[in-house]
Amino acid sequence: MSGDGLATEAVLCAAYQEEAVFYSQALAATASLVHALQQGADPSGKLPHILGCLDQVAAVEARLETIKAAWQRSGDKPGPRLHGALTQIRELIEQLAAGIQEAEQAARQRKSQLEPELEAIARRSQMQRAYGNWR
Repeated sequence: MSGDGLATEAVLCAAYQEEAVFYSQALAATASLVHALQQGADPSGKLPHILGCLDQVAAVEARLETIKAAWQRSGDKPGPRLHGALTQIRELIEQLAAGIQEAEQAARQRKSQLEPELEAIARRSQMQRAYGNWR
């Protein structure tokens, strides 16, 4: 690998480490979201944080666009450090996807728990209106 290739690989490794921090933050926020949904707590502040972390990853990716294109054109193989960084990113993405699926499942369960309660409230409200009109 040439000196340019090593320098490019170092830049890519640093950027992927930066992405790993954002993915880890999103993963922690996802776990907090799942917990909030399972406990019936207000999860509204969690999703914007997750999306903000993913926006940060997108910004890093946009910054890397030309560097990644040059790397691909060079035909160099990833060294151990870059390979490790890519493996870490893949694992974090897989964990985040699983966490989001878990949050979606918890939200569906919470919705199914709330539906009967909401229907009962609506029936009581209708009965109160009807009774009030009957007086």
